[in-house]
Amino acid sequence: MAPKVVKASSSKVSKKSAKDGKPKKAPTAYIIFSTEKRAEVKAANPEATFGELGKLLGKMWAEMDDSDKEQYKQRQAELQAAVSAAK
Repeated sequence: MAPKVVKASSSKVSKKSAKDGKPKKAPTAYIIFSTEKRAEVKAANPEATFGELGKLLGKMWAEMDDSDKEQYKQRQAELQAAVSAAK
């Protein structure tokens, strides 16, 4: 007979969520970029799966010049300041 496995009791830990109206943290520059460009990439590649879209967006981001990425990094900094102020 196999020994009985006893599971450790799980205590519920309350997690801070966006339910209180405050975001947990600001999105990264890449997330801002991908959110903006996803619809455009999806329209150009209607057969692409979610994962394939992610790969295409990642490739686009990797091939961008740092000067092009700067606008997204600035928006990230602005959002981060707003999140920090809200805490």
